[in-house]
Amino acid sequence: MNGNCSNRAIVIGEMAEEIGGAQAISYLPAGYDGACSIVVGLDTERTVAVMPNTTEGRRVALYAIRPEGYATSAYVFPSSGSDVTHQTLEDWI
Repeated sequence: MNGNCSNRAIVIGEMAEEIGGAQAISYLPAGYDGACSIVVGLDTERTVAVMPNTTEGRRVALYAIRPEGYATSAYVFPSSGSDVTHQTLEDWI
């Protein structure tokens, strides 16, 4: 895990068991509003986006666990702002 991330996992979204029960989990420290890496679980876990702030990071994670997002899980971690890949959820889609 990134040295700046919280050891405390917070579930920020969860799909119903009937459609897979996927979860979006945040490892962001309290009060953090910087860039975020989004890691999703498909067959393997991989980073799919780096967003400029927590609002967009959470939006991507929540979309990823929806049926149309195909992910079995999504995690949000702090990231450096130098590696931002997308500005908004809409850019990522």
